Amino acid sequence: MKSFPSLSPWLRQGVAPRTTRSCSAGKPTPWRSQGLQVLMAFAIGAVLLALATDAQAADRPNILWLSTEDMSPNLGCYGDADAHTPHIDELAAAGIRFDDAFVPCPVCATCRSSIITGVYSAALGTHHMRSKVKLPQKIRCFPEYLRQAGYYCTNNEKQDYNFKTPPDTWNESSFNASWQNRPTQETPFFAVFNFTGTHESSIRGDEPKYSQTIAKIPTDQRHDPAKLKLPPYYPDTPKVREHWARYYNVVSALDLWVAEHLAKLDEAGLADDTIVFFWSDHGAGIPRHKRWLYDTGMRVPLIVYVPEKWRHLVPCMPGEVRDQLVSLVDLGPTVLNLAGVKIPGYMQGQPFLGPNLPAPRQYVYGARDRMDESYDMFRAVRDGRYKYIRNYRPDRPYSQHQGYGDNSDIMREWRRLAAAGELNETQALFMREHKPVEELYDTDVDPYELNNLAADPAQAERLAKLSAALDAWMLDVRDLGVVPEGMLSRIVPEGGNRYKFFRDADGAERYQRVVNSIRETGLPLDLVKEAKGADGPADDSIRILAAERTLNQESLSDADRDAALATLIEIYRAGGSPWDQAEAATVLDLHVAGTPAVPALAAANREVKEQLRSMNEQNQPANSLKPWANRFDKRFVLRSAPAVSEK
Repeated sequence: MKSFPSLSPWLRQGVAPRTTRSCSAGKPTPWRSQGLQVLMAFAIGAVLLALATDAQAADRPNILWLSTEDMSPNLGCYGDADAHTPHIDELAAAGIRFDDAFVPCPVCATCRSSIITGVYSAALGTHHMRSKVKLPQKIRCFPEYLRQAGYYCTNNEKQDYNFKTPPDTWNESSFNASWQNRPTQETPFFAVFNFTGTHESSIRGDEPKYSQTIAKIPTDQRHDPAKLKLPPYYPDTPKVREHWARYYNVVSALDLWVAEHLAKLDEAGLADDTIVFFWSDHGAGIPRHKRWLYDTGMRVPLIVYVPEKWRHLVPCMPGEVRDQLVSLVDLGPTVLNLAGVKIPGYMQGQPFLGPNLPAPRQYVYGARDRMDESYDMFRAVRDGRYKYIRNYRPDRPYSQHQGYGDNSDIMREWRRLAAAGELNETQALFMREHKPVEELYDTDVDPYELNNLAADPAQAERLAKLSAALDAWMLDVRDLGVVPEGMLSRIVPEGGNRYKFFRDADGAERYQRVVNSIRETGLPLDLVKEAKGADGPADDSIRILAAERTLNQESLSDADRDAALATLIEIYRAGGSPWDQAEAATVLDLHVAGTPAVPALAAANREVKEQLRSMNEQNQPANSLKPWANRFDKRFVLRSAPAVSEK
């Protein structure tokens, strides 16, 4: 195995920062004419101006981001005895470790949209995974502000923001992008490198990506599945243990990757001039972590190394541990603050390092909505100890089918054992058919969030306080999750500005009316119908939710069931938008099996597959319909072709 350079430079104390090499001495050249003297005076003035500009730039730190994907704080420096991460641990020993860092969304694209803008995805309209939203003109990706201040900004290479990256965001974003390409050695840089080896796709099944990722790890340093400690909610089987061991192995590979980047920085003589951030975009890419609002999905590692030269900006001691609440929506404002760049007023994140800091956060917030083809809606708020989760679709299970996530060996084992009735009480919690409306956890005594305290009378005051804090945040950011995606796409077409929808003169009042409608009836206001002022049929989004409410009734007649399923099948076959079709499919997946409506759904599914072929021929995105078409095709084979019910 390649031996990596010692990271001891990151532990140096009191070493003077490196300076640029001085000019060589020499005798002045005698000037022979007044014209030359004037010309030289002008040239000298230009040089002095350039030097003054360089001096101003030199007064700003270089900033390096080492980001990774799909990783919880499973590091030695965070107390995980199973992790083998000596280089990251050494970085933490030289820097600041944040123990309470959380993501605003537990999945990549939605979270990254918040990180790169400093605005919550639920406010931008980027809260649904794999959607395309246009940024409003006034909201920019924060590296653009750094570029305007003279920084060289590079990204290697992942963007994935749920919107098209504005062209002025990066000097370069590619596999070759690096701080090493900056125009001069004095140009300050902001550089991002992203490690993809920890992504869930690296640890599933027999994909070759896993072998490539861990190639540098000697066999005798790879994790023994039998010796690892499993979370208590996972069934303990060889396949689950093997998947869990794969995760720890790619984390070990990450550690080597971090060492390589720090060594390159040190070899270039920049270790004393550069503030380094290490973080993950959300929790581990395994079930009940990524995509969920438990701490396993929201809590992430965050380490910041501040060299001696820049400790006037960030007074700190090496190895310091901070328990202040940080949300990754705060990363952009923090970088701007460290660079001396004014933070735009629209940003909803707040700086946690640098001068003139605001009061520390009292809460962090989390949002989860559609994941690829499957719809759900959760919201969470957390203080330093307690987590409150509100489930807006409590009649849907935690473990809804989701094609990409279902490729996990852990999820397959979990479903297999659930179907066989072989899970213990703790393992069975995640496989319940329904969710509680509210969840409350004491994360100090219950770090895995298994004991729901929401119904405990002793916690009633705390529950009410956190619930009110969540309501206030949702109103403050104008959380667009309260508007169904299909309806939102009709009100604000693709390419429109969703951010401003509830920000006009009466926006707060309109928003509150939507929230009150959900609270009182279980359905949002029909905003499309309201806008048109018409007495016509309800919007498809409302029809879907109403049909689902009917199907969830404890006492349901065959006629009401058949009518509700017919409505959903009709919308799935020919809804107003692919988002309506995917939402209808989500409900059908939970309710249609074993009913007389199965042949009608099979016939409708054949039509949907024809739609997808047409969309492919026209190079139109299939959105979230393809996974449903494939799933229904396997579950409900069409043996005949009856007409689709028009009821």
